[in-house]
Amino acid sequence: MDDFPTKCEYENEYSVKNSLHMELSLQWAIKTYKDMQMRGVVLYGGGKEGLLALKTLEREGIHVNAIADQCVGKTVGGRVSVSIAEFCAQGHNEVCIVTPLKIKGSIYQELNKYFEVVIDNFIVHWIAYFFPDDIGELRYMSCFPFNHYESPYSQQNELNIWRECKNKIEDELIDLNIRC
Repeated sequence: MDDFPTKCEYENEYSVKNSLHMELSLQWAIKTYKDMQMRGVVLYGGGKEGLLALKTLEREGIHVNAIADQCVGKTVGGRVSVSIAEFCAQGHNEVCIVTPLKIKGSIYQELNKYFEVVIDNFIVHWIAYFFPDDIGELRYMSCFPFNHYESPYSQQNELNIWRECKNKIEDELIDLNIRC
């Protein structure tokens, strides 16, 4: 366990610009996942990605302590978001997951002052698609196809979350005949 990269090594290896989309190594993802299980998580961002993160973390049994959003009082998955000042004031050793794809660098710097680990939503996608479930099997049914394009067919868990968010199915791709 001692061979995991430290936060400083990680931040030196991967630079953070306007987007916090970081490439996580598998070792870092596993270490962060264990930290999230032990310490809990706080989410910054209450949009679609924030809801997906909340549902994924709850399914994994990881406690989400708070959600912050620019729109204070916004309801996300039955929880009410708080302001960034209130969010940072209660931050100690939880893992902070930033869900918006693009944020201002100043917000990242502010969060980094209060939370030991600040990462983007990429870890949630790793949990959803590549980590074993509670019976020790990999979620191959949830994985993207291994090919040179992304399949147009949504996976079942994505469809369920999408239906909950949208409450409509008329725009859903049902079938595609490529042999015509």
